[in-house]
Amino acid sequence: MSVPRIRLHANRLRDKAREVGDESNDAIAQRAGVAGSTLSRLLTGRTTPSTDTLVALSDAYGITVDDLLQRPEHEQVTTVPAQIERVPA
Repeated sequence: MSVPRIRLHANRLRDKAREVGDESNDAIAQRAGVAGSTLSRLLTGRTTPSTDTLVALSDAYGITVDDLLQRPEHEQVTTVPAQIERVPA
């Protein structure tokens, strides 16, 4: 069984990049200060983004790191209640 990888959410990044006029991968890579080859591998899902790359993309486009991540489809996000209701004894 293979372990599902976390991937860059390419569509969200491209949408944010277009909002500021960055239409090409080269423009995205340059604005974020990452190598074009790295960005290409991330956008096609061939590699998992490093923390440094996620932060650089997040800073460059004002998008949260969480919004840049695409979780594996079968992974369910569980929420913890903000407050646990106590039942009187």
